[in-house]
Amino acid sequence: MRTEGANHPELEASYSFNGFCFAELRYSSGFALPDHIHPQAFLDFCLQGHIHQHNGKRTWTQVPKSLYYMPIDVPHASQFSDESR
Repeated sequence: MRTEGANHPELEASYSFNGFCFAELRYSSGFALPDHIHPQAFLDFCLQGHIHQHNGKRTWTQVPKSLYYMPIDVPHASQFSDESR
């Protein structure tokens, strides 16, 4: 798992209005995020690649066209086995 150097998420596009934010991020193959939390709940829609998630209780993989709801302050780790958006 790599977390430093050139392997970091790249912001492709973002749009905000009325307190909502939409962002498209690109993750390099092999990039990994250790356990972390988000201060706001969010929806994660996978456009490309495979995103492997683990939250301590369960493990799942997001595939293209899958949508996942992440509640506020839930610790989880993410790994990107191929280039993902």
